[in-house]
Amino acid sequence: KAHEESERARLKRLVEEKRAEEAHRNELAHRLRLAAQSPLVVAQPIPTDDVCYDILDQDKPPAATASPATLPSPSSLSSVPIFDRNMKPINLLTPSLRDVTVPRRLIERFKNLAQRNTDDNIETCGILAGKLSRNILTITHLVLSKQSGTSDSCITTNEVEVDQFQRDHDLVTIGWIHTHPSQTAFLSSVDLHTHYSYQCLMSEAVAIVCAPTYNEDKIFMLTPDYGLNFIRNCRETGFHPHPTHPPLYTLADHVRVFNDAPCEVIDMR
Repeated sequence: KAHEESERARLKRLVEEKRAEEAHRNELAHRLRLAAQSPLVVAQPIPTDDVCYDILDQDKPPAATASPATLPSPSSLSSVPIFDRNMKPINLLTPSLRDVTVPRRLIERFKNLAQRNTDDNIETCGILAGKLSRNILTITHLVLSKQSGTSDSCITTNEVEVDQFQRDHDLVTIGWIHTHPSQTAFLSSVDLHTHYSYQCLMSEAVAIVCAPTYNEDKIFMLTPDYGLNFIRNCRETGFHPHPTHPPLYTLADHVRVFNDAPCEVIDMR
């Protein structure tokens, strides 16, 4: 029961993060629409009181002798809305994924902290948390919660504590990371279902898989055009077969890894 309550609390927090994310996108879209609008200048009508006609030649069209119309003064025009050009534009028809930045040292520190489990052929997992700034999601924290694992699974047990930490530090969940102690870097059927709970709430959410035995570190996501919907509709549990074509997941090409980016590790185990 306690586990169910903690899971509900975690999902509630993720839903709130999704709502905040959508509100931010709506605000950006609103700014873009305002920036695209330019003031409409309407010419004043030409006065006709002083129009003269040549009475000696009625076949000629009338010629206006009035002076050109005067445009409104700049002070009478509405001001152009202010637009922050440092914000990354969003395609209003097909929104693209925002960039996610990952510190290289975060991956290395995670593997070091997981080494004891790796030596015992036990998986280790952690939460990737960070902040949204200038339309870029930056992973700043690695949180390792209390957990138990096997050679091909890992279960966390203190989601409430993790949730409280993220609230206290104003951090959003951007993905997760785990090891494959004796296998290559890929997403198993269980991993796909686990990652769905992240990506359905944040389109940019990533899954980092570290395979020390094969010296592989890969960053994945469900394919937005197929994998996300397939896993949503899959009712199987545990390890089970999935079709491989079309692919259900792919390497995340919206991720940028920086060697010198800072990170903080919180080990709650």
